[in-house]
Amino acid sequence: MALIGLLPVPALAGTPTVRVAVASSFSGTLAEIANSFSADSGIRVESVVGSTGALFAQIKNGAPVDVYLAADNVHPVKLWQSTGKRLMPPFIYAQGRLVLWGRQLGDVENGNALLTGQLQSLAIADPAVAPYGVAALQVFDRADIGHLYSDSLIYGGNVAQALQFAAIGGASAALVSTFQLPGNGHSWLVPEHLYDPVIQQGIALNDRSETLMFVKFLLENPVGEQ
Repeated sequence: MALIGLLPVPALAGTPTVRVAVASSFSGTLAEIANSFSADSGIRVESVVGSTGALFAQIKNGAPVDVYLAADNVHPVKLWQSTGKRLMPPFIYAQGRLVLWGRQLGDVENGNALLTGQLQSLAIADPAVAPYGVAALQVFDRADIGHLYSDSLIYGGNVAQALQFAAIGGASAALVSTFQLPGNGHSWLVPEHLYDPVIQQGIALNDRSETLMFVKFLLENPVGEQ
């Protein structure tokens, strides 16, 4: 089965490697962590990027992955339970925040355009496979604004695609993760009472030395709450 979003990294034959399946919301942060880890250990990191749900399905179907970094605390537990709990228990590696991002300040400033339905279109990650999409739906429900966007929602397969829609003008703004914000544009941090905490868990899928070294490095260098 083909891996979604495999980012190949050139390396000499025989270079020790750890393959990490990572939710797209965290892929940019992982790249920075991977660079530090590789410089410290000499172990190469390959990133397999996609939505939490899609990556989960690939792993269940036998995709060759060493570590799974989800954007929720549900899918890693399911993997752990499906193995009879023979693996290392899932671990929390990050807590994310939901943010509204747009190219124009007026589309995101103070969240007013979002909460009053003034956005012509809004991109979110597909809630069927992406936890940040679920968080977006919670915002619609708790702020009672879902009806304002019933005809103007644009779904991305993951939060990276939702952000891309807003970045290229296909949507006025996007509800995404703070972990993936670009250096340009404008953002508004969505109040935390409007959605459940986004607790991001990972799980080591084997006990290879490279795998365990990467997990140890990740936990010793927390990214914290954004």
